[in-house]
Amino acid sequence: MKERSKILEREIKTHDNKIGGMLECIGNECDLYYQDNHEVLMEKCKDFETYYMKTKKEFITYASKI
Repeated sequence: MKERSKILEREIKTHDNKIGGMLECIGNECDLYYQDNHEVLMEKCKDFETYYMKTKKEFITYASKI
């Protein structure tokens, strides 16, 4: 889980740095590029949240049996 969270954190930081380039970009094509990247990253965050909640539930279930 730590590795997945580190990867996601790096992707978020990279995306954040790219957002600064939006100001230099003119036109709908650029807007769509950043919007598409944002939506992909958002989906990855949702997937990680689902993975995290599932893993947490499994851990708590296992720990409660001990």
